Amino acid sequence: MAINGLQEVERVVRVYVPSGALVKKYREKAGLTVESAAELARITPVQLRKIEAGQATPSSRTFGRIAGVLDVTPNDLYKSVDLRR
Repeated sequence: MAINGLQEVERVVRVYVPSGALVKKYREKAGLTVESAAELARITPVQLRKIEAGQATPSSRTFGRIAGVLDVTPNDLYKSVDLRR
C-alpha cells in the first residue's frame, strides 16, 4: 500500500527464544525422565514440566544447567521466530 507516494515495507525481525519442545525432545533422546533430568539440573519436576510445556521460561543459568544435563549447548535449545512489523 502506498501512502503519499511511499511504499510500505513489511519488516521481519528474527528472534531466538527458548524452546520447551526442544528441551523435551533432547531429554527423551537422552533417555531421562522428567524427575531424573530435573534433579540433575537442580530444579523441580514441576518446573521442568512447565518449561517443556512452554508455560515457564527459565533463567539463563537454569537453561544452561538443563543443557548440560542433556549434553547439548544452550543454543541447541533455542528456536527462531520471525516477528513481522
